Amino acid sequence: MPVVSILPRTPSRKFALFDRGFRPFFLLAMLYAAVSILLWGYTWVHGEVLAAPGVIPTYWHAHEMIFGFAGAVIAGFLLTAVTNWTGRTTATGAALVALSALWLAGRILPYAGTQAAFIAGGISDVLFSLGLFITTARPVLLERQWVQAGIISKLLLLALCNVAFYVGALGGLDDGGRTGLYAAFYLVLALVFTLARRVVPFFIQGAVGSGFEPVNHRWVDVASLLLFVVFAVTELIAPLSTIGGFFASALFLIHAYRLLGWHHPDIWRQPLLWILFLAYLWLVLAFALHALAVLAGSNPYLALHAFAFGGIGLRAAH
Repeated sequence: MPVVSILPRTPSRKFALFDRGFRPFFLLAMLYAAVSILLWGYTWVHGEVLAAPGVIPTYWHAHEMIFGFAGAVIAGFLLTAVTNWTGRTTATGAALVALSALWLAGRILPYAGTQAAFIAGGISDVLFSLGLFITTARPVLLERQWVQAGIISKLLLLALCNVAFYVGALGGLDDGGRTGLYAAFYLVLALVFTLARRVVPFFIQGAVGSGFEPVNHRWVDVASLLLFVVFAVTELIAPLSTIGGFFASALFLIHAYRLLGWHHPDIWRQPLLWILFLAYLWLVLAFALHALAVLAGSNPYLALHAFAFGGIGLRAAH
């Protein structure tokens, strides 16, 4: 009988944090989530922002949730996913260190409390967004995977939204702060919907097995995309308008119908699946809450935080 020799595994001496994009950015997102709760708690109690002099406190809170926390999660996911999609590396080593440093500078510099530091932080933040776009777009272009273009292009649009926010905050663009934030918010939601459409039914089918195939309809994919674009543009131009409430109602029905087609009782036996399912359910409920805010006069911030905390936050936590 041949003898199989199993040698003890020798631990790698290489510092692996910057080998993959998800490692530093998921770590940064986790740490910043805890820190930002404390910072927002201070702002809520005392009515002042420790950073960003002259910026409306709720605007800065929204900015850091979108470009800080969500930005780090998006970076970690896409830097890793694009490598898997294309077979080409995105940012590793020094390039990943540089991206992480730009993101971190955008979070820290504004807390110096001066306008110069705020501008420097804004420049770092925008450079991070542009760097993320370039390093993810390059493999997609080289492999000609045009199906990913819609996802990658959103990174460039997010950078432009960030520019609008900072220019508006510095007084150079009327309503630039609000427009930049809400446009970025809807872009992040669009990204979440796009990725969820790919990931959620795939994981459910793979984990449930037993011949179950989540139901997907082409008309649902097309209608949900087109209606969301119209909904987002409508809300940017005329927030909480009647027509926006109509589109929110339609989106609630369409996404609820989609989610029913993905449901299987075995989902609730596996935490990986029910977290994915509940995160999507929050997005569905958010559309209903938005419609109620318009048509019944309920608090519109319930819908906003259902999208942000439930849909984006729970999805990011997964």
